[in-house]
Amino acid sequence: MSKRDGNLWLHGYEAGLMAGWQRGYDACDFKWSEHWRGISALAHDLARHPHFDDLCDIRGEHDKAEAVRADQRRRGLK
Repeated sequence: MSKRDGNLWLHGYEAGLMAGWQRGYDACDFKWSEHWRGISALAHDLARHPHFDDLCDIRGEHDKAEAVRADQRRRGLK
């Protein structure tokens, strides 16, 4: 094989490799986009509702609400 033929073969191989990688990436991106769309909808739904400690306060369970807040502070969530 001449040097020119070898270079052509190598460029063809690299182009095919990159095209295959891109097809795999696109397939994975499509698969996970459905997954993330569902998670995004769930996060938006959860953000619209009151927090558990606020619900406890509404129900008059102030001790339970304070215990939940203390636990969240301990975990670094609030």
